[in-house]
Amino acid sequence: ESELIEARDDRRLAEIEYRRLSEQLRLRTIKSPVDGIVVDRLLSAGELADNRDLRKPILRLADIGTLFVEVLMPIEAFGKLALEQNVEVLPEPPVGGRHMAKVKVIDRVHDAASGTFGVRLEMANPGSKLPAGIKCKASIAGVSGRPVVAPAGVAGPPRKPPSALPARPL
Repeated sequence: ESELIEARDDRRLAEIEYRRLSEQLRLRTIKSPVDGIVVDRLLSAGELADNRDLRKPILRLADIGTLFVEVLMPIEAFGKLALEQNVEVLPEPPVGGRHMAKVKVIDRVHDAASGTFGVRLEMANPGSKLPAGIKCKASIAGVSGRPVVAPAGVAGPPRKPPSALPARPL
């Protein structure tokens, strides 16, 4: 009977030790608020991370489930684009392919020197199959009845909003 009591005590101690170690592991586990990829590691192994100090991040993450494409359009195309309009995006090789994006922002400030204005497109990237940061072109029908292939910026994760005001439907 004393062996049974000792075995029960050992089991209780093992359960307490398991809970203690589980809690220690929980305190050392980082859970991301987004489903993304690590872009930059700001703390190294062994450095103390304080969850009360939000000014000192541990990692910089990029959510590439949605990519944004910055396009420079000729001024002649202004007024021929509308919010939520579908646009074909053509990434450069080796990625290639044709992907659909939607117009999300039309810049109201034009660049007179280059004769262009900016447009921001939002492109779904299911399964994060497309890499962020690739150069691409955007094919937009509607200028003089033929498609315009404009050089687009880099397809990448969301950044801070542009200084442009969102366009309103005409």
